[in-house]
Amino acid sequence: MKKQNADLVGLLSFVGLILATLFYLFSVFDGRFLVLYNISYICLLIVVFYTAWEFVGKRHKVWRIVYYAIVLLMVLGFVFGSFDIL
Repeated sequence: MKKQNADLVGLLSFVGLILATLFYLFSVFDGRFLVLYNISYICLLIVVFYTAWEFVGKRHKVWRIVYYAIVLLMVLGFVFGSFDIL
């Protein structure tokens, strides 16, 4: 992984974790922080997708097909709110 990409992945994961933590803390007191949750979820998904691609990109074609199927399901689940895996 390039240094520039590693810095971006680290930043996104840190921001995602901070926002997720703030969301969970604030949701205990008040349930109006859905935007904060969505931003943290997107940051964490980007980190997971990128690091998974770093692993899958060097594998056979079947691995990449499975990766794309999972990414598609996760994005559709996020957009339509069907499932929440993280």
